[in-house]
Amino acid sequence: WVCDPGKCCEAVTGRPWAQVEKEMEQDPAKDKAFKSQTQLANYFMAQIDLLALMCFGRSNNCIAWLSKSFGYTTLVSVCLNPRLPANARATFSGLLRALYVDRYPQQPFVGRAALPEQLWIYEWGEAKSNNKGMEIGGQGLPLIRPGLRLEEDGALPSFSIPRDHALMWNPDPFLGFPGHAKFFLVRHFTNKFLELSGGKLVHADKQVNELTSKVLELTQGLLSFGFQSTIQKLEALVPLIVKILDGRNDSEKLQISDGKKTLVGFSPPESRWITSTDSATILPSKIAAIKILMNVADLRANFRLGKLLEVFKKMSDSKEGRLELGKHHCFVLAGKEATYPGPFHAELFDSFEALFVAGDGARMDLSALAGMDVETILLDCIMYEDDELFAQALRCLERTFAQRRALVNALANVTLLHRAEVAVFGGAARLQSRLSYLGSLVRSSEVWGVCSKVSGPFQPESYDYFVETTQLLRAFLLAPELQVESSKFASPPPLRRPSRGHSDEIKEDTPADGSKSTETAASEGALPRPTEQHQDILRAMDFGAILSEALYMDYNLTFMGSICQDSEKMESRRMILESQKSLMELAVLFVSGNPKNQKILMEHLPALRKLMGPFRMPPLAANFDPALKAQLEESVAMPRTGIGTERVVIECLRGNLRLSADAVPRDQLEQMAQLLDQDPDPSDSYIGDFFLVLCEPDGPESALCANQEYAAIVLLAPHLTNIKRCIDFVFSIDEDAEPCAKPERIVELVCALVSHRNLRTAPMLQTSGITTERVLGALNKRSDEAASKGCDWAHDGLFTWLLKLLALQMESLVIDPKLFTRSSTWKVALCDCPYVVRDFLKQHVTPPGIAEQGSTGPAFYSCRAALILAKLVLTNGRALKLVEMEDHYREDAKEVGDLCVEVHQLYGKVGENSLDFEAVECLKVLRNDLITAERSADRSKKSESENVDKLGDSKVDLASHDFKRSLQEYFSFFCECVSKNSFLLNKMSARKFALVEILESAEARTDPAKLDKLDFPSACSVTWNAVVDRLVGYARDHNYDKDEGSVKRCYRVLTAHLLKARSRPDGSLFDPSYDLDDLMEREECFAEIKKLQDNLNEKGATEAALVTVATHEAGVEDSSAEAALQLLSELVRFGNKAAQATIVNYFVTQDKEGAWVEHIMKRAEFGLAYLNTRLEQAAFSYFLPMDSNQRTGYADLLFTAQLVHFLCEGHNRALQSYFREQAGRSNSANMVRMMAQTVTVACDKSAVLTRMENLEVATITELLWSLNETVEGPCRENQDMLTKMPDFLGALERILASPFHPRVDIGLRLDAKHAVLRLLQALLEGQTNLAMHQRVAGEVSPATLELARTFVGAAAETHRATVIDLFVVMRRLYFELALLPSHGEEVALLLENRRAEEGLDLLDTHVGHFEVSWNGRVETVCFALPEETFYLSKETKDHFMKSVDLSTAEKRMKILLAKLPAFIGEMDHIYKLSTSNQAYKLVSKNLENIKWAMYSVIVLLNVVLLMVTFGE
Repeated sequence: WVCDPGKCCEAVTGRPWAQVEKEMEQDPAKDKAFKSQTQLANYFMAQIDLLALMCFGRSNNCIAWLSKSFGYTTLVSVCLNPRLPANARATFSGLLRALYVDRYPQQPFVGRAALPEQLWIYEWGEAKSNNKGMEIGGQGLPLIRPGLRLEEDGALPSFSIPRDHALMWNPDPFLGFPGHAKFFLVRHFTNKFLELSGGKLVHADKQVNELTSKVLELTQGLLSFGFQSTIQKLEALVPLIVKILDGRNDSEKLQISDGKKTLVGFSPPESRWITSTDSATILPSKIAAIKILMNVADLRANFRLGKLLEVFKKMSDSKEGRLELGKHHCFVLAGKEATYPGPFHAELFDSFEALFVAGDGARMDLSALAGMDVETILLDCIMYEDDELFAQALRCLERTFAQRRALVNALANVTLLHRAEVAVFGGAARLQSRLSYLGSLVRSSEVWGVCSKVSGPFQPESYDYFVETTQLLRAFLLAPELQVESSKFASPPPLRRPSRGHSDEIKEDTPADGSKSTETAASEGALPRPTEQHQDILRAMDFGAILSEALYMDYNLTFMGSICQDSEKMESRRMILESQKSLMELAVLFVSGNPKNQKILMEHLPALRKLMGPFRMPPLAANFDPALKAQLEESVAMPRTGIGTERVVIECLRGNLRLSADAVPRDQLEQMAQLLDQDPDPSDSYIGDFFLVLCEPDGPESALCANQEYAAIVLLAPHLTNIKRCIDFVFSIDEDAEPCAKPERIVELVCALVSHRNLRTAPMLQTSGITTERVLGALNKRSDEAASKGCDWAHDGLFTWLLKLLALQMESLVIDPKLFTRSSTWKVALCDCPYVVRDFLKQHVTPPGIAEQGSTGPAFYSCRAALILAKLVLTNGRALKLVEMEDHYREDAKEVGDLCVEVHQLYGKVGENSLDFEAVECLKVLRNDLITAERSADRSKKSESENVDKLGDSKVDLASHDFKRSLQEYFSFFCECVSKNSFLLNKMSARKFALVEILESAEARTDPAKLDKLDFPSACSVTWNAVVDRLVGYARDHNYDKDEGSVKRCYRVLTAHLLKARSRPDGSLFDPSYDLDDLMEREECFAEIKKLQDNLNEKGATEAALVTVATHEAGVEDSSAEAALQLLSELVRFGNKAAQATIVNYFVTQDKEGAWVEHIMKRAEFGLAYLNTRLEQAAFSYFLPMDSNQRTGYADLLFTAQLVHFLCEGHNRALQSYFREQAGRSNSANMVRMMAQTVTVACDKSAVLTRMENLEVATITELLWSLNETVEGPCRENQDMLTKMPDFLGALERILASPFHPRVDIGLRLDAKHAVLRLLQALLEGQTNLAMHQRVAGEVSPATLELARTFVGAAAETHRATVIDLFVVMRRLYFELALLPSHGEEVALLLENRRAEEGLDLLDTHVGHFEVSWNGRVETVCFALPEETFYLSKETKDHFMKSVDLSTAEKRMKILLAKLPAFIGEMDHIYKLSTSNQAYKLVSKNLENIKWAMYSVIVLLNVVLLMVTFGE
């Protein structure tokens, strides 16, 4: 009672508190006794708080122990009792939540993996629906049900225990109670308290505020766990929550005067935002209130998703609907979805939009539920100094204005089951129940897996359930997809996602019960293939979270102080360890070949790394049993033991280029190398796969140069003795080295280090002793051994890998000519290699064999390496004029040529690839069957053209489409319809600035003058600048937070603020430089953008973004660094000088180590890796559309180039130099060279340019514009470096000469040529000694320029303005190169010939020029003639020429200047009339002809009249 004497004193003592207080003032002993009693009461409540904290986080042993002493009804009674002090009720509310509410079987998201739910059932099939709820029969599975209404049971997901759950009949009511009425008493308590509070908080009343926060935490738990999931409960709850959240209702204190209580508001009102000892007690309440609103938003999104799936079910149930879905998919395949003629787009949009603006969907809106303006209340919450409240409020605001996009994303994440039946488990509900209980066992291993006084005896039944469930899950992952018979849908093909192991051979004989372990299967050559749909089902059931939790199980837990026998400790260790190992084996299957699952587990890489290596030795007591201690030491010392997380990491990276490029820290390579070296025989360790996958995530074509380089540094380190011993043995570096079991694995690993012709790692091999001579020697030795044993050459692992390594080294290194004079080299190339090719041909004699495995298997790459080797030896032999050697092996060379023809003929039936390409190239060297090769090349060109037409330019073929597909295929078609719906895309585009508009208009929305002072005593105004200060301050202060979500939101809002200034009403963006014709309007737009940029820059946004980029890793998808770069891009767009100055100052004063530019360099390197994979694809095949990973990589590279472009815009000399060289750094990051090298690599062949699509051309074009910005001004150092780079100017010439392919937009093709011409002009800018001109002219011939001119001129009719701009640049380039006499003469001759044949074009008629004296030389300035100049009438011209005094130039110019206003006025007038009135334009253009026609008619009439009247 002493905690709240004002309320409780009289009830306890029988006297009012005022009297008791007076007595204490008079009697010190009573005062001391009261204080002692108060201290005791606080101590008692602190004990209760401690007990609650012991149970916090679901500490199962503590919960089980303390629930015996604190009964549920006891705690609820204490919480409900209004006569108790508020802080006592708050304390017991916390214990109630920890002991009974926040524990298993209650789970966040109502027990789902996420909300909206990811797993849905299309129909129950034979199961009967009760038509009362979405979760039929307590199964806990969402069913797509037509006509669902919010008032119906199950419309929103709620707590339930399925009948198949292990706890269904548990006698403990807190475990076995199956329905959502379980915590009725708690819900009654929380709602009643919130209702009585009236939503008004008094900052000075700390005890009540503490109770309020505890009540809201209880409420949030009940809602999250599914105990408030009906519309009636939400409509009663949300208004109470929003009132608590509204800070304008808050009061500073409660003033009592003459027995009258008065709430006193804040003065000034803004002071309530400041964190103080009083306000600190109300902040948790507001944070909990926002979390409750977010939970309501989750339920709303889930309901809307169910209604959207209802639209799909209605469509797919009808034949017409399925036909329409298939028809739309045909348009998507042809890339013509925008031209889809059916009504489905409009109908689907109407159904989609109705979910937000009408009916039950709109009823679930937060403001509608609350009956108040929630957005304005959240705006007020943003201004509190507490960062957590700011972050939650901003998150809720963003969620409010991104509902449509969130629903589209949720639809894409849905896994749809035809019926509630799955393989192995029978029912999907049974699988879900098993997983749910398995998750609880994983989180409670300290209960069932430990024998102690607290946890009790072992629970073998729980361990058996654990083991049984993992075995069933393994069988489920490997079982084929369940086939469902349906008259409406076809059966899905029984396909499994491939998984590359040590070889491409897949073990298909795995028993259905999963008895063969993953480790055994892998050691035999490959992992078993899991079924993709089953992986997706487990992900939708949150199996990824269970595996993540398993990483934190501690098999040595019982050794940390448990009081039990030593044997019991050993048994505990065994049980938990085996359980953890079995889950890691499941993790390998769960992630294998599944990018989404791989990403889930790679987010827990630090935890995976902690479990790597052998088992850990537990801490042992001094008196521990010696025999058991020996067993432990033996198990720890055994090689190749451990949990197996290394395999999980390997499979997470396999086939995933993005994760391999940016998710693995460098110190992990060192850790894995140490583990590999700890194995007695590294050649036989699966750890080697880590380096193979890291260097080549998806085969040799996907080699990552940066990973190869660091892997080479790590693996070739001399301190790794076992690895070095294996290398020494394989390559005979040390004759005394012990042999290894699998030398081919070592050679395969070395090949991975240099694949894709890595010029950095190849020399490392040479210096480490793996020289070309040693590889050749090992190859000859192996070939002799293989020949003597009659081995299968194509499948002799060591021989084929040595062959590949030799070919790679010869391609990458400058080889000593003496090597080609040796007979052993020719023997390998022309005698041994044919065996490999011949054996390959024997095994691949039919096109199906090639299509299935001939382009991916090791034999394929061995055959390719053999042909490359033969080609290289013959080429170098002829270059060295080794005629005798060639004559000696002439017959062998002829045999190689014959085999090349066979390879080409074989592959000609199924399409060109890298092996076919090498066969043709080898034929060209051999000069054997040259006619065949030429015909093949012609056929290849024709086939390529046909294939391109088929893939890129074909009409939509509906006749050949099979419209009976599986349910999953139709659902994917429906997702396409939603994501590509033009009406929906326009709607989302128009709303993308809604959030920033709310924030910008904050001052008007929060104006206190609009509110009643009595109802809102603390109302105050929020300004945009104050919001900016909070956004920038939060981003700066929380830069290093693990959860980057809030920082990203801050940057996104600031970026949207800048983008909005150049957006149209429909949300689309425009560039004022090109899209605004009116000069005044353009200047006003630029001024507005600059004003916004300067404001953000002054408030520190630029510096905050720079720090974020410099302190985060590059390439991490959707990171705060990505958002910061987007903001920087907008801050410096259009050459903002203030932002550029801030950036330069940051580089000079703070980022002296160059962390920011290193980040940008790494982004460019990652983009180059994707570019290489694409080029490998384009170099050997016809046009193929880019996959999603390639598109992402190219888009990142394009944005990186665009950022450099904007940073250097306006000829910023400091930044131009900085991107080339950073002062004070010994190893500068040369971004200019990197971009130039990327252009050179991307355009190394003319044929590659014709196989590009829009994104590729756009990326190269942006790189060229960026390079242009780095040299304009001019920056002489950058000019000199670029013109001296090998083949860079040649790449520019190839772009100029290439017409690209019609699939590429003509605007992009013109822009690419424009960028090249501008860059060439910039390279020559300011050069007086003509040395630069000589370099450019040496690569870019006049014929190429004339070819580009012809191409550009052909587009004049459709892109007139662009063509004229291009011709202006081209005319300026002509003048510059004409300074070289020989070049000028050739250009003049070409121009004369073209004009004689084709006449004048726009370059001749619409480009003007004049000469000025500049810096001691004559400069020519070219410009586009205004269109008005062509509208001066002939009469005006003639009149001027007749009246002008031509005697002197001065008189002519004087008269011309005097007449100029009249000329301009006439031209403008006629031009405006011509452009606005088509009839006037037609008459004006043909006025002379019209006059002659009229004159002719008059003459004719006169002649007729004369003839009629003749003789009269």
